[in-house]
Amino acid sequence: MKKYFWVLLPVFLLLMPTMIAHADVIIEPTDEFYLFNAGECEYLGKSFYADGGASVKKEPGSDDEVAVVESNAEVYVYCTYGYEGETWGLMVEKEDVLQSYGWVLMDELLPVTIANPSTGEPHIAPLPVILLVTFLALGTVILIRLFWKPKKSGT
Repeated sequence: MKKYFWVLLPVFLLLMPTMIAHADVIIEPTDEFYLFNAGECEYLGKSFYADGGASVKKEPGSDDEVAVVESNAEVYVYCTYGYEGETWGLMVEKEDVLQSYGWVLMDELLPVTIANPSTGEPHIAPLPVILLVTFLALGTVILIRLFWKPKKSGT
């Protein structure tokens, strides 16, 4: 019985993440321009730094400035839209996509992965710690079962 347990344990641990039901929920911004042109927009979902400040417009190519992003401030761009040869990004609240601020010219932004302009330090994404620990534990169990031989008592 113990033999089957040690054979089935790694199989169970590998299949365990697939036993959970997953569903994708897409929450889209309520920006008027986005609602009319959603089919032409390309999802991005990344953070950027405003390179020397950025002007936020009501819609791409518009003169209506709704806000100004301070220099080196981190912003979240939900999607991009091509307008007259320029790429514009829809700036939204990262935790609440329904809260949109307006459109910003992507040339005025730097990807977060380059570096924070104010500190010069690179932005490093965190490792998926749960998966790392799971695979380390699974690997340890497999290695122990393959290579560890219990000492036989000499009685």
